[in-house]
Amino acid sequence: MPRSWYNYHDIYNGVEESKRSFYKSIIADKKPYFMKYIYPPLARKYRQYIESADKNSVRQYGMSVSEMLEVPIGELSDEQREFIRYFDMKMPLGTGSCVMNEVCRKIEAEFSGYISKHKESHEFDYHIMKSGVEYPMSRMLALKKVVNEYSERFKTVMCTTNVKKVNTGERREKVDSLLEDCEQACAKACTDKKMMCDILLDIAYTTEKMKRIVWKICGDVILSNLIESNDGKYTMPIMDEHGDFQYLDDTFEIRTYFKGEDE
Repeated sequence: MPRSWYNYHDIYNGVEESKRSFYKSIIADKKPYFMKYIYPPLARKYRQYIESADKNSVRQYGMSVSEMLEVPIGELSDEQREFIRYFDMKMPLGTGSCVMNEVCRKIEAEFSGYISKHKESHEFDYHIMKSGVEYPMSRMLALKKVVNEYSERFKTVMCTTNVKKVNTGERREKVDSLLEDCEQACAKACTDKKMMCDILLDIAYTTEKMKRIVWKICGDVILSNLIESNDGKYTMPIMDEHGDFQYLDDTFEIRTYFKGEDE
């Protein structure tokens, strides 16, 4: 892709003067808004920008940016209009009305406030994933030490890869390697897989520790416990050319099985 397609400075280096105005009007110098749901660093950057702009707007004009945008442009002062122009210019994401941005906004509007409205009345009971094995506090402390260590190491990896702008594939490799090391350390601290699973669930769901550690290490045990709590029955989509629904280019059918049953 030519740099002049996404870099303002390169429009002046190699683009004919008669075409520069056109190039400026279509330049893709920002990732579109919907990509904040794909790249967490973008979401964080966008959120921080909005929060900072709102603070400045409230301090200077007594209203948030969103409130100012609702005021007819003719009723804004020259200073306020300049503030909005600068706000749009420095926006870290492209908020234009491209198709994916519009789809994204419709989904956001549909689910706006959903989590906060349902959080209290639908608290998740993680105990349904447990085996019900009793364990000594010594095992809990040993595993908590491992989880604390690897949680800190995980944060370090994420910070380092963000600063060095490591690509997604390389970052995933580093995280997977770290999780494998954590799994080995947990296995040394507790050799009973079901006991380990229950302890890690208690640590993850009663503190702010990473739940991905539990699923990486004990995912098979958790699934087995969930199936047993459902009388050995589970339902899953199976690829079938005569199925009921499609995903991408394949057709699937929902089938119900019982644990131990031949699939």
